[in-house]
Amino acid sequence: MEAQKKICQNCKNGFIIEPDDFSFYEKMEVNIPKLCPNCRAILRLSFRNERVFYKRKCDKCGTDVVSMYSPNKPFTVWCYDCWFSDDWGGEDFDLDYNPDQPFFKQFEKLWKSVPKVALIYVRSPGSDYTNIAADTYTDRMFLLQAFRT
Repeated sequence: MEAQKKICQNCKNGFIIEPDDFSFYEKMEVNIPKLCPNCRAILRLSFRNERVFYKRKCDKCGTDVVSMYSPNKPFTVWCYDCWFSDDWGGEDFDLDYNPDQPFFKQFEKLWKSVPKVALIYVRSPGSDYTNIAADTYTDRMFLLQAFRT
């Protein structure tokens, strides 16, 4: 096949589908995209939620947690301590790949079963409302010390 020029159904910009892409789409059993790469990237990232928090229970220990996943989501969500504990590993959730089944159906099953951490933070003690952050306590202490001198 030859490269094809397409018009994005969303932004109306032109984009090119290369010959190698057609064999990939056929192998993955997906349709030829109707959206440009940029609009597809926006859709892929639209599931992210970093600023709206929900109260829900940790699916492992049952404690109340603040989470970026609402309680009605089909995901397994664990609190920070459970997720970072050493009493589980990724192999606990492994699935055998079945080439006779569509890849994305198998991926969806894996995506829903592997635990997700309620909030993502590193070295930020004392705040249940910190997400996508690191060293917030250390940074605050550094800034306070800097302004005192």
